Amino acid sequence: MTTNHLFSELIEKFHSYKDVFVSFTEEVRILRNYQVVGVKWLYNIYKCGFGGILSDEMGLGKSIQFIYFIKQVLKEKKNAKILIVAPTALVYNWKSEFDKFGSEISYKVYAESRSSRRRQLENSSEVQVFITTYGLIKQDQNIYCNMNFEIIAIDEAQNIKNIHSQITKIIKSLKGHSMFALTGTPLENSVLELFSIFDFIMPGYFSNSTTFQKKYCIKDIDDGSLKVIDDLNLKIKPFILRRKKSDVLVDLPDKLINNIYIDLNDEQKKLYVAQLERTKIEFDKVIEKDGFQKGGLKIFQLISKLRQLCIDPRLLYYNYEGGSTKIESLISIVQGILANEHKILIFTSYKKALDIVKRELKGVNISFYVIDGSVSSKRRMELVSQFNQDDTSVFLITLKAGGMGLNLTSADVVIHLDLWWNPQVENQATDRAHRIGQKNTVEVIKLICKGTIEERILELQEKKKILSDKLIDGDSRDENIISSLTEEDIRRLLSLDYEDEE
Repeated sequence: MTTNHLFSELIEKFHSYKDVFVSFTEEVRILRNYQVVGVKWLYNIYKCGFGGILSDEMGLGKSIQFIYFIKQVLKEKKNAKILIVAPTALVYNWKSEFDKFGSEISYKVYAESRSSRRRQLENSSEVQVFITTYGLIKQDQNIYCNMNFEIIAIDEAQNIKNIHSQITKIIKSLKGHSMFALTGTPLENSVLELFSIFDFIMPGYFSNSTTFQKKYCIKDIDDGSLKVIDDLNLKIKPFILRRKKSDVLVDLPDKLINNIYIDLNDEQKKLYVAQLERTKIEFDKVIEKDGFQKGGLKIFQLISKLRQLCIDPRLLYYNYEGGSTKIESLISIVQGILANEHKILIFTSYKKALDIVKRELKGVNISFYVIDGSVSSKRRMELVSQFNQDDTSVFLITLKAGGMGLNLTSADVVIHLDLWWNPQVENQATDRAHRIGQKNTVEVIKLICKGTIEERILELQEKKKILSDKLIDGDSRDENIISSLTEEDIRRLLSLDYEDEE
């Protein structure tokens, strides 16, 4: 069949099914109105033969909507096979959601040992929904790639943002009738990441990455780029459903942002200024030797040292005894908040920083739980349940390990010990508390060291926010942030207020 015939067939399906009726019975008593709309949208996209991105803001129940969509599909095709790929940390969240909202569906989580998974997959004829992780699908790709699925859904779809990564290639090699992406973060730092997700849900819609990048990738926000964004919006809008909490949850309490600026003490300042000078010298050497792109990892490591010094020099110097104004301020703030009977989430990018905070909290008899990369998915869920029910005061969480998939509405104060490059990843973390079920106004506190790289990161966040607001208004996370920064961005980060001090 020619491309023109395929296009005509898709248009015909679109006109036939774009307003198709979806019957609900008991679901209307469980789902909120916007969630009913989401289920209908997913079903309509599916019947039209397209793929789609469910990109609701964090905390609006994307998994619940998708489960009820699956129910609609299975009413028509009982023997349909559906695959859900999720981050390791979220597979048991999906199990919990299916137990609550889709217990009549035959589903299986494939997350045990390799031999056990393979044995279970070989005897999966009765399974309707397969749930696995990005990491495990790499190991089992020879099995999954030989299966034909009615629907394939990827949760936290930013995991395939890199068009050249192995997991992206594996995911795109899977065979399915309809592809869906679930993510509050379809756009992170570059519109090329959005292309990668579209290349999964609707292969060929944007031709190839070279053509797309030439036409749509922008370097700065100006009149010309805004016109490009408008053009791209027209093409992606039908296939992305995005709702913000402020628009659909009229009963959700406010979120208040409070930036607290802190002065480094004299000892910290000396170390910081010295490290800043070394960073500038090393940065120029890396650029001269490797170039900006190839030297990305080294540059990232250099900048990370400056960020760590802002938190506490002990992250870099084991024998340092000069104190940290940020840690001291944190403990003082926490004590004041707890005196008013609130519960607190504290986020940081660094596990070592959590270790320091743990010692300080113990020293003043404040109770806490911890989630970092060493905590298993099952244990995460247990800790979340305990925190929401008991009198534990503080939850310490690393951004990478706990910035998604947690429902911690018993807390109404969120503290960011350090800033990340995009505001969206901080939004994801904050939304562990600011979500459905929250009854109190959520206060978000960001601790920022004056005259340091942290103030420049705030500026960079604003630049990223403009792009996401204009195109997707989405959240994001990014592990390889250097790939999206320009050399000019880096030099701006290193042009700090302390550089001229004696």
